[in-house]
Amino acid sequence: MKLKHSLLISAITLALAACGSSPDNDEKPLDKTPDGLTFPTADGAPLNEWVESEPVSIKGIEESVSVSIENGEYSIDGGEYTTANGTIAAGETLQVRVKTPTSRTTLVEATVTVGESVVSFKAKTASQIAFMGWDVNFGNEPRISNLAMNNASLVVDVNTLEADALEGEKIKSLVKTSDELFFCRGDVGANYSDTLYVYNYVTENTSHLGTLSALTKEDSQCIEQFELENRLYVITENATEERYLWGIDRNKEGKLTKVRSYPKNEVQKDYGTGTNDTFEVVRYGKLLLKIANINMGSYIATRYTVESLLESDRPAQNFRTHEFLGEKEGLIYFRSSNQYWRTDGTESGTFEISEEQYDVLFNRENEDYYVDQGSFLCRTDKVDFYSVEQFPNHDFYSYDRETGANERLLTQVKEDSVKCNDDYAVVIQPVDNGEYLWRSGGVAENTFTLKEAASGDLEIFQTINTFYIRHDSDLYFISESGEHADQVAVQQTIKDVFVQDNTLFYNGYTDTEGTELWAANGLDISQLTADSFAPSSTTGTQSFDYQSTALLGDHTMIALDNESVYAIDMNANGDVYKFNVNGDEQSTFQRKSISFTNEITKTQKYGYFESWVDTSMGAKEFQYYRTDGVETELVGDATFITSSIAAISDTFLKLDSRGGDFNLYDDSKPLSEFVSGQVPQVTSGEEFQRSINDIIGTTNDFFYVRKKLLIDIGNEAAGGEQHLYRIGTDGSVESIYSEENLAFGEVRFLLSGDGSAYFLNPSESVNEVLVYKEESNSTEVLFSLDGSFNADDLLFYEVDSQVYMLVSGGSDSAGLYTFSSQDETLTRISEQGLLLGMVANDENIYVLGESGIWLLENDSLQLLIDESVIPDSNFIVTSNANTAVVDNKLLFEANHKLWISDGTLEGTQMLNDNYVVNSSIHTLR
Repeated sequence: MKLKHSLLISAITLALAACGSSPDNDEKPLDKTPDGLTFPTADGAPLNEWVESEPVSIKGIEESVSVSIENGEYSIDGGEYTTANGTIAAGETLQVRVKTPTSRTTLVEATVTVGESVVSFKAKTASQIAFMGWDVNFGNEPRISNLAMNNASLVVDVNTLEADALEGEKIKSLVKTSDELFFCRGDVGANYSDTLYVYNYVTENTSHLGTLSALTKEDSQCIEQFELENRLYVITENATEERYLWGIDRNKEGKLTKVRSYPKNEVQKDYGTGTNDTFEVVRYGKLLLKIANINMGSYIATRYTVESLLESDRPAQNFRTHEFLGEKEGLIYFRSSNQYWRTDGTESGTFEISEEQYDVLFNRENEDYYVDQGSFLCRTDKVDFYSVEQFPNHDFYSYDRETGANERLLTQVKEDSVKCNDDYAVVIQPVDNGEYLWRSGGVAENTFTLKEAASGDLEIFQTINTFYIRHDSDLYFISESGEHADQVAVQQTIKDVFVQDNTLFYNGYTDTEGTELWAANGLDISQLTADSFAPSSTTGTQSFDYQSTALLGDHTMIALDNESVYAIDMNANGDVYKFNVNGDEQSTFQRKSISFTNEITKTQKYGYFESWVDTSMGAKEFQYYRTDGVETELVGDATFITSSIAAISDTFLKLDSRGGDFNLYDDSKPLSEFVSGQVPQVTSGEEFQRSINDIIGTTNDFFYVRKKLLIDIGNEAAGGEQHLYRIGTDGSVESIYSEENLAFGEVRFLLSGDGSAYFLNPSESVNEVLVYKEESNSTEVLFSLDGSFNADDLLFYEVDSQVYMLVSGGSDSAGLYTFSSQDETLTRISEQGLLLGMVANDENIYVLGESGIWLLENDSLQLLIDESVIPDSNFIVTSNANTAVVDNKLLFEANHKLWISDGTLEGTQMLNDNYVVNSSIHTLR
């Protein structure tokens, strides 16, 4: 028992010691760690300024503690800022500040130690972008924006001329099928924004097929649409005024297939005679009629050429001494002396016909009975109407086919205005200060005026037996009896009138809805579109007209218009430097007109651009300039041969397209100190007439050049071969590939990889994808694609050493593919059609399509956004190239507005809904 007692006493003693009852443990350590000491990060901080934290009250310490700071300054209770060590007590406030850097999207951090607590205060300078943006107040002008919603601002108003009021974009290029109406329409203020729309008469809904720029993969606008043999076609014009004919595939969501280049009307100066020659193109069904009017000084020589619209390689038929008579059912008719000819555009389909056959086809069989060699115009059930020339207009006659009577009805009418239905004709007669609209049944007693226009012009439109009259901005309908004309759409301003498939359509403007498409049926009108193209009035200024932009240095935007280069400081002051090409620069001949290329090639310091002039000798003279935003210099001598140009980092390459001579210019050296060289001349058993040298791509270290050797027959390249070279920034030249057959297409540069370059080599049955390894100087076939892949639809990307192939358009092979270098296989990972491009940042891989954006995750596309998740919106990605990654966020262009995404639906939104973006997005640094 005694043992147990002593154990109990020992236990009590230990317990008391633990409770601190010993005199040696009465004091505990004082708390020197502040409670909850944090400083929130200051985002969007200004450049090169002191940025302060919020003041924080010190809590949770029992005595004054030391305070020190690194890479910043601190203040206690609002006192002076200091970097010296000090002390702070509970209840006092601590505030920290840091000096931000001069670069954007940059983090700076100050570390402060308070007692035993170490915390930091961070400030991140604002991420900012620059672009050309359009609004109703200033038009198209340089803007700057950070990554917050609707904070874009005007940098400088370059064009200060007063602007016109806005009335909305008009519908154009209508074509009507059995139950659908196709048309083009742009966005107010957006360059090359034409979108293909289709209105369905059954559902009465309007949907879009996509923007022409996205569908053609270049800036394009709509010129004309038409239907031919149950297929739709559209003619487009790009930024360099080149026109192309495309087929529209409705079964593949509006995919466009390029058919051919398309000629356009031109006026050319003849420097020998000092006169203008005109070249006109008219389409008749499947045929193109080209009309050349050559001014010979004392007379005009007219030459006609007929060629196939859809078979551009088919030989054209020339009618150099003929008179064009007209077109009937897809055939074109000419007369030479007393011979009459018809042609379907082929040699075998061109033959002589009799005058009697021609007269019957064109209703001219009664012309022998007309007075004064009258010319047939149109006919009713009983009467022929014809004209007799009385310069500058024509007298208007009738011929009664039953009685044979001729009667002069009116004098001095517009011959081309006459139109007939079954019962009567209508015609316009110019009078002093105006025009009269006449109606005639064929005799003087039933010939009378329907409308007198004291000013302005009259225009007649006909649908089957119905006539409409446009007088300036008003529209009239001629009653069924033909006795009066009644105004249609009284509350509207008529902008444009179209007749399609015996239906009259027009662009009608109202103050409430702007310009919309309407259809007329007699006096009844119906609105077909309601696209919210609302009118706007503005007291602002006209748009700055430019062709291309680039960013030099950290914040200088370079912009070109037709004759000038602008350098705009995108910081707050918005200073503008302008350089004009005025005709006094170096030039061999007197300049007639001056134009700039629509692209800027940029090194680290300079923007390079091409200009050309039409000289007094009728040739184009090319010149090249560079600017650093402060001054502009002429690069090399003027030449009559255009050059191919490109840039890598601080090196600019100018390559003679014909001879292959080149110069390399270094940013750090004057223009006189350049490195010269030449792409090797190729010897071959073939006798080539010419060579063409083009820079087709660059990597970090090399320029890649394709040399084509051509055998010419006429104006066509009948055959040849091609060779690939690399040019180093030191001027060294290496041959990397040769292809002896050019008949199947040009070798194309696909992308720049990590120490490699990828090319596409088309052949008769397959398209070979080549990879060139720069370190080993070797080229090999990576994989081959069969004929189901259209070379024009292929886009290639390399992300983290992984090669992706995107097949755009709506073909059966459309989608996304990945190539495995381990087992050398190409795998289709998505069949999504109408894809446009791919963009990657540190966290996400984005895939852009015409109607949505996807995230690429685990070799699968996950929808991020499309119109189904945006209420009341038609979501269209309006540029496949206008993207940027800023602060690890994706910026892109949709509906011609700037959008931003952090990879989540919640973080994907329109950045500036009050501006239309009209240029590339430039990230300021």
